[in-house]
Amino acid sequence: MFCVREGHKREPLELTGLELCDYFAVKVRSVLHIGAHLGQEIKEYKARNLEKVTLIEGNPVIARDLLDRVSKDFPGCDVINALIGSENKFEVDFFCF
Repeated sequence: MFCVREGHKREPLELTGLELCDYFAVKVRSVLHIGAHLGQEIKEYKARNLEKVTLIEGNPVIARDLLDRVSKDFPGCDVINALIGSENKFEVDFFCF
């Protein structure tokens, strides 16, 4: 991705979402992280003193581990075990290989 900020030349950017917000001086107060996986970004979220963080993870085993970790270290963080699909009100089996 290329981005041009006023007064700067065109430059390639390889930034995380929060770094991109920093680049454009956008104040982030909360994060909704869909596909949180193992929660690799939790340390960054905590360091930024965000008001609210919600992690959504589809794998029930990973979501349970993630909940155990954040409930001890990050009380302002919620973990939701959910999947997103094209239709509502259907229960699905989640298979990991």
